[in-house]
Amino acid sequence: MKELEFMNALLSDRLALAQRKQFGASSEKYADGYTQMDLFNEAEQEADSNAAEPEMEEIHPKSFKRKKPAGKKEEDLSSFETTEVIEHKLEGQERFCPECGTKYKVVTTEKVKYLKFIPARFEVVEEVTYIYSCPKCGKMQRPEKAQALMKGSVATPSLVAGIMNAKYVNGMPLARQEREFARYDLNLSTKTMANWIILCAGRYLQPVYDLMKEEFLCSRYVHSDETRIQVIDEPGQKGTTQNWMWVYLTDENSVSPRMVSFSLISKYWTSLI
Repeated sequence: MKELEFMNALLSDRLALAQRKQFGASSEKYADGYTQMDLFNEAEQEADSNAAEPEMEEIHPKSFKRKKPAGKKEEDLSSFETTEVIEHKLEGQERFCPECGTKYKVVTTEKVKYLKFIPARFEVVEEVTYIYSCPKCGKMQRPEKAQALMKGSVATPSLVAGIMNAKYVNGMPLARQEREFARYDLNLSTKTMANWIILCAGRYLQPVYDLMKEEFLCSRYVHSDETRIQVIDEPGQKGTTQNWMWVYLTDENSVSPRMVSFSLISKYWTSLI
C-alpha cells in the first residue's frame, strides 16, 4: 500500500508539472493533496511549538518479546548499547547530614536515558599477510584471505554501500557527497564514486537483479509504468533520443516477493520480458 501511495503521489506531481509546462499555467499549486517541499524554509514550515516532545520509546520503539517466566530478570529491549554512564554522587562533606552529622545512606537511584548522536567516522583497516618459506626445500606458502572488493582500491563494502545508500535512498548527488567527504579531509571525487557504483553494481548486484527478474516473470501479474528520459553521452545515439525508464512493482497478489525494479531501455516496445 505504501508503494502504491508513493507512486500515486509521484505520478500526480509529474502530471501537474507537465500541465504547467504545456499550458503555461501561472499557478504554482501541485495536485490536490500534494505540495512542493521548500528547500530553505522547510524547518520553519514543519516546526510546531505545541507538539509534545517524543519519548525514547517513540523515537526507537521497543521490539515485542514474550513475557519471561516469573523470577527472571527483565532484559532491556532496546537495541542500542549504553556506552556511557554518568553518575551524580555526593562527595566530601556533602555526604554527611548537616543537622546531625550522620553519613547519608543511598536509598534509591534515579535513572534517565538520553539519545546521543555521534557523527560518521572513518577507520583504516590494514591487512598484513605473512609469507612463509621452507628453510629446507625453499617451498613458499601464504595463507588464504578474502578477495578485495575491487583490486587495487581502498574501497570497502561498507564505504560503497554507504555511498549507494546516500545517492539512491536519500537522494544525495555524488557531487554533494564529495563535498561532505571533504569536511572529513577525504578526497573522494565524484568520478571515483561513480566508478565504484558502476563496477560494484555490475559485479555484485547484477546477479541479484537477474534473480529478481526471474521472480518477476514467475509472478501472476505485475504493475508497470514508463517515463520518457534522455540519456547524455549514450553510445550509438544522439543526446535528443528518447529513452524510457520502466518501473515494475509486485504486490501481495502477485504470488512472489514484494519487489520494485527499474529498467532503462532505448525502444518503447521493449520491456523486462
